[in-house]
Amino acid sequence: MELWHLDMEKHKLVAIFGHRYEPMWMVKQAVKNLKPIVDDFAILDDRGHDKLWRHEGEYRKILRNMALDKGATWLLVTSPDERWEVSATHKIWSEINKGRREIVLGGQLREMWTPNKYRIDGIWGRKARYRIFPISKNQDGIFENHHIQSPCYPTKYPLLKLDLNIYHLKMIGLKNRIMRAKVFKKLDPDNSRQDIGYDYLYQEEGMELESIPRGREYYPSYRKWTFKVPERYLDGEG
Repeated sequence: MELWHLDMEKHKLVAIFGHRYEPMWMVKQAVKNLKPIVDDFAILDDRGHDKLWRHEGEYRKILRNMALDKGATWLLVTSPDERWEVSATHKIWSEINKGRREIVLGGQLREMWTPNKYRIDGIWGRKARYRIFPISKNQDGIFENHHIQSPCYPTKYPLLKLDLNIYHLKMIGLKNRIMRAKVFKKLDPDNSRQDIGYDYLYQEEGMELESIPRGREYYPSYRKWTFKVPERYLDGEG
């Protein structure tokens, strides 16, 4: 799989993410999942943060600077609860090695309902995540800066969606889905950042599930986890 890192002297792809509510074993699994793809990691241990949610724009900037300190020329933005399909290395590096600038690579977001099935009806089948793009110093002005739902990539760059699955594991289990909705409703009670609101995250009317195709699995295997947020954060100012 390392054969696709053809221009490592020219390109250095660094994965960036932070962790706060996720256990360390989940962070370690995310690293294992991405090791065949990226050259390095910039990981923020955010467990000391004392609010429900860190300002996303500021958080993204911290991570970008951490990656730049490691010599990043490209970023892969992810989360501890995401897994990238096993064939991602070839698909990503074949584009990076074309040498194009000002582009954002993405894939199909698969919201997992079970460890091996994701939802495809309605909005669920249209979700994508654009997470990979070139980076250099003094670029802060090209990024948006919102408290929540702040795009992680330069929104003026053209988007290229690859035939690539990104699996989101936090949606496995009704309790996790309900907790995600509670968090976002606390942060965005007026739906100012998402018109559709957040109750849809756990509603199942018209649900259709699809199994992960053979050859596009994720690794390591799923390990059960419950997303928990202290009640004081949901009851307080956030």
